[in-house]
Amino acid sequence: MKNSVLFFSVLLVLPFATSLHFNISRFTPGDPNIAYQGDATPNGAIELNNAGYTCRVGWATYAKKVAIWDPETGRPTDFTTSFTFKIDTRNSTEFGHGFAFFLAPQGILISPNSAGGFLGLFNETNGYSSRFPLVHIEFDTFFNDEWDPLDINQDTCHAQITYDSASKNLSISWSYEETSNPSSLFYIIDLAKVLPAEVTIGFSGSTGANTESHSVGDGLHPSTTPIE
Repeated sequence: MKNSVLFFSVLLVLPFATSLHFNISRFTPGDPNIAYQGDATPNGAIELNNAGYTCRVGWATYAKKVAIWDPETGRPTDFTTSFTFKIDTRNSTEFGHGFAFFLAPQGILISPNSAGGFLGLFNETNGYSSRFPLVHIEFDTFFNDEWDPLDINQDTCHAQITYDSASKNLSISWSYEETSNPSSLFYIIDLAKVLPAEVTIGFSGSTGANTESHSVGDGLHPSTTPIE
């Protein structure tokens, strides 16, 4: 699998407040903008999981709360996030499980017993459900026949997630370094009816009995976190 230039960028256009924009291209210890839980650590990139251990979970989230709809009017915001990541399976012939980009209430912690196919967000105790309001997009490398679709691609991926508040369209587009044709999916959802007005955003990754590494971010460029 090729190495890739990795980054994390978010733009939120808030009709009821000042717009928020940040672009982080290098993740370093002590940066107050990113909070880490579980296995997740910064080393230029975010390493969500240590592939040397089984059944582990790591979270990396933006440390500040993010407003996604106005509690007075119910009016939601548009947002776009772009990131490039690497899932490295070279050290194992059997690998898993994957990671997810998610939006959830502020102050939440990693769910117990949520390693493996639960991706650090769900667990069997709650009937395969999250313990908190949650919207997430999975990048899954292991087929769990209880819930996963077939035809999972493991190539290095460049992704963009966009929410159009007028049409309530949550969409993702992605392209692979070794696959020529870009792809996309969308889902119609009113985030104001699913999530609280202020959320945390970030990434959650997990391993099970099979392992792999999940990296987001890279140290090739100076770190910038502009807030407009």
